[in-house]
Amino acid sequence: MESLSNKKACIAGGSGFLGQRLSTFLIEKGYSVEILPRSVYQNDSDLLAEKINDADAVINLAGASIAKRWTKSYIKEIEKSRMRSTRTIVEAIQKSHIKPRLLLSTSASGIYKDSDRVHDESSTDFADDFLGNLSKNWEAEAQKASAETRVAIMRLGVILGKDGGVIKRLKPLFKMMLGGRIGNGRQAFPYIHIDDVCNAALHIMTSEKSSGVYNFLSPELIDNRDFTKAFAKACKRKAVFIIPKFAVQLVFGKGASFILGGQKLIPRRLILEGFEFKYPNISSALDKLCH
Repeated sequence: MESLSNKKACIAGGSGFLGQRLSTFLIEKGYSVEILPRSVYQNDSDLLAEKINDADAVINLAGASIAKRWTKSYIKEIEKSRMRSTRTIVEAIQKSHIKPRLLLSTSASGIYKDSDRVHDESSTDFADDFLGNLSKNWEAEAQKASAETRVAIMRLGVILGKDGGVIKRLKPLFKMMLGGRIGNGRQAFPYIHIDDVCNAALHIMTSEKSSGVYNFLSPELIDNRDFTKAFAKACKRKAVFIIPKFAVQLVFGKGASFILGGQKLIPRRLILEGFEFKYPNISSALDKLCH
């Protein structure tokens, strides 16, 4: 692998759970990392063009959390935060004097339809709902930069890490033996450890032939029952509760659909490119996260 010293990465959405970990990871690997201000990457393509000029990678993680109650106003915020940021970033790439070598932009596993089919990146069996349609539009916006630079899309599922996300929310409940599966628990649970996200991102950043869409998920297929059982074991607790669907719908409103549903996915392209997952199964992914 080529030396990464003096490499420059610019991150939009760098203050979030994934952004903070990825920033630290890239600095440890020798990158110079600049966290882009929200006011700039959402609204000022001219100033942003100066900041990303000659960058080795622009990483777009920007977007309001979907793990909240989806009111009508918040649904608009979920969409606006993603589309506006991506549009501004693409405009900035087009305006930059020395183009960034890569735009690495996020998307969601929710682009795929919930079904028994196992999706890889060649699947076009997309969901015809809010998250599915948003993901399609979001990706299309990012791909507009492909005339200027290499573009890669990360279709992310549930990210597992100690300091945020689903683990931070669920750990206190499981420690008090209040955790449990959701409904019948048979909905697919596409997941990936946060360290594998970082390593896969670096794989794409350092491989000039890597472009297009990638499923950023563990190669293991599990459902909500499997996750619940493994998480309870990792916490050294029992999970005896069943969380009814209506309770999830009461808390999350229309956003309950992304919790009650799930997609069966495999990271075919990463595997074919020789990427090795550090946490290829749920037991290894959850190890030490409950300590």
